[in-house]
Amino acid sequence: MVTGHLLLNDLDGRPIKLDALYRGASVFLLCGGPSAGQLDLSRLDRPGIMVAAINNASKSLRPNIHFYNDGTHRFLRSVFQDPKVLKFVRRVKKKDQLFDSQRGQMRGRVRDCKNVITYSQRDGFELDRFFKDKFVYFGSNDGKNATGRSTFLVALRILVDLGFTRIFLLGCDFTMSEKGSYHFQQGKTKSQVESNNRLFRRLSKTLPQLKPALDDAGVEVYNCNPCSQAGTFDYMSFDDALTIGDNMDGILPGCEPSAGMYDYSEADKRQGRYKRLPPRIVAVIGPYRSGTSMTASILGAMGCDAGDYFKGKANPLGFYEDRRLGNLLKKDLCPEPALTLNYDRYYRITMLREWMRQRVAETDQIIVAKHPILTLLLDEAVEAWRVFGDVRVVATKRDLATSIASMKKTGWRNWKAATIEEAQTRLADSVDDHVQRSGFLQLDYDWTCANREQAARQLAEQIGCRDDDLIAKAWHKIESN
Repeated sequence: MVTGHLLLNDLDGRPIKLDALYRGASVFLLCGGPSAGQLDLSRLDRPGIMVAAINNASKSLRPNIHFYNDGTHRFLRSVFQDPKVLKFVRRVKKKDQLFDSQRGQMRGRVRDCKNVITYSQRDGFELDRFFKDKFVYFGSNDGKNATGRSTFLVALRILVDLGFTRIFLLGCDFTMSEKGSYHFQQGKTKSQVESNNRLFRRLSKTLPQLKPALDDAGVEVYNCNPCSQAGTFDYMSFDDALTIGDNMDGILPGCEPSAGMYDYSEADKRQGRYKRLPPRIVAVIGPYRSGTSMTASILGAMGCDAGDYFKGKANPLGFYEDRRLGNLLKKDLCPEPALTLNYDRYYRITMLREWMRQRVAETDQIIVAKHPILTLLLDEAVEAWRVFGDVRVVATKRDLATSIASMKKTGWRNWKAATIEEAQTRLADSVDDHVQRSGFLQLDYDWTCANREQAARQLAEQIGCRDDDLIAKAWHKIESN
């Protein structure tokens, strides 16, 4: 199937061509179903993740793209006013007023907003023409062949036109009850719930007709709600979708060095003459008892500021980490032993940035930020710290059963055996996810102990250390425990 291109215009009526603007990209489509409220949607708020939303689903998360169809007075005025959001509105609605729900009055019009695109709509449903016509088909509620009229159909059509080839559905429940109508604040009466459920039943019969056309166009659609009544699209967990849906190939902004990029020619870089300058920060992540302190001690021996050194019952050879970072992570942001994230993402980033601000003021050395819990907050930490310079990440690994046994042997902070196993498994899975997405250097504990000099040289390369005496000093510090 060859898809046709939509008739799109700006607010002045001038033609806009956006077809294939996001060719080959992935996008999350946030709908209104309450199942989306059970997800940590803040995980979508990171570079490389595209989010589109319909109607007032943007109450829970500000998207990159937004679709409207009904009267614009029904929808959040702040989204219309946000120029960062690409908004698609029916052409006949561009003069409509907006409603200020804080003041309880109409304020402004669509035509006064920025980054708004209008589309032409036709009622009805032409299966053979759905992805080919220059108009958006809204569906029909008439007769025995009623398809259901829904902004969901509008969003699906425009996303395909924009070139997205993988769409993950969030809150696409296709069922409603009086107790749980949406994932944002909005109730429904019994009759309204019944009306919406009739619509969902119709759409559930319509979507299977569209799937062959989506398959022909190379567009994959997945539903992240295993209990959705939509039924047409394959299920994919939210965690898997976040991994697959990252359009940046796992690159974390802040981890990609910029220093020296202006100083080398293309030929220099192609032939390996380009050398990265040392980072400002090295984040060391990994489960408990997997070699994070050993890695920090090696970096410290090569001139980095590895934080405090202190001994404890849980680690006879001692810990290397900044006590303030440890307390911030394990007592506040993600308390032990449950390792449950506290606060919202913005607050966690703010607190991590404030800690780093203090460290940067204290030392000119490369700062080592190390703690097992940092594994669960790595994306947020990199976002917080990249303002201070390049951030490089080193991950540690150890046989899971061995690390668990080591924690139990030392009576790790009086944690229960089941708690240790759950925490270690979760941290190991998180490390694997980071390494798979971003390709960070990962040091296996047993390999490091058996290949001390080689491990030290790999770490030296990460920080730009070429002093053989320091490297030798570093690998002599490696001890097994």
